[in-house]
Amino acid sequence: SIKGIKLAGFSAYFLVFLILTFFKQRKSNRVLSIATVALFLFGGTYTYVNFYDLASKMSYAQVSRLLDTIDLLSGKINSKTTSERSAIAELAFPKIKEHFILGNGFGTFHRFIEHKGLGVHNTGLIIIGESGIVPSFLFIVFILVYFYKAMLVQGLDNKFLASSLFIAFFFIAFLTSHNALEERMSNILLGITICLISFRKPNVISPSPQIQA
Repeated sequence: SIKGIKLAGFSAYFLVFLILTFFKQRKSNRVLSIATVALFLFGGTYTYVNFYDLASKMSYAQVSRLLDTIDLLSGKINSKTTSERSAIAELAFPKIKEHFILGNGFGTFHRFIEHKGLGVHNTGLIIIGESGIVPSFLFIVFILVYFYKAMLVQGLDNKFLASSLFIAFFFIAFLTSHNALEERMSNILLGITICLISFRKPNVISPSPQIQA
């Protein structure tokens, strides 16, 4: 399922961040990083070895979502594994191609009557589908610029927090909702990220020595 993909993606980013910044961390944090990676490896190995025993204790809905996540990670993209998002996207792409430059107009991608009245569930698709290529290009530039700025935040802890919050916003925008720029949660994530990016440590000016007569 999409929720499983978001969890797997964030976990992968977390591990990659720990590994890439390992030698920049303090010694105490290195020990914690090693323990965290070891815990992930142990948890993954244990789950793989005891998969059927663990699955037998889950409900039917939980097993179904887990199998959908595994299928999606293995490349099986269909309505079941994507919670109908792929079927909605198949309706959206021809409309985007037809009005690629100027878009189809505001509101046209919020509900597809051809598919149970559901929206496209993708902020990137709704921008290009309704407004055309120019606003879509600006939105992609915004995503890239702010992620780059998040990776330049001072301090590893602030850097990880800023980049993680922005990745969470990215997941909401491109995997969950077509209203990511309106929803309260995504706006909170984006606002905190921008605050962290904009924060600068104050320059401490040492007092000039007094000249004695």
